[in-house]
Amino acid sequence: MADAMVTKGDNIKNILPDTLYTKVDEWLKREANIGLAMLNSFKPISVMTVLMATTQQKYFPNKPGETQLDTYFQNMGTSHGKQVFGLETYRTK
Repeated sequence: MADAMVTKGDNIKNILPDTLYTKVDEWLKREANIGLAMLNSFKPISVMTVLMATTQQKYFPNKPGETQLDTYFQNMGTSHGKQVFGLETYRTK
C-alpha cells in the first residue's frame, strides 16, 4: 500500500504551487499539529486522504461506545463466523 501512496522521485513541495503548499502546511499545523513536510513524499491524493481523515476525526469524532459503520459490519460478520475481506483491490502501475 505504501507504494501507492508515495511519489517516485518527486515530492509534494515540487508538485504544489508555493501559495497552495503554504496554505496546506499552515492548515495541517493548525488542525493536526504536523507540517506538510512530513508528507513530502506522498502523492497529492494521499495528502488529500490525510486531510480528509484529519477533518473527520476532529470535527466528527465517534462518540464513546460508537463504532464506525465498516467496523460494525466486520465485527458482525466475524461474530457470525463469516470470512471478512476487503472489496477493493490495490494495484500499482
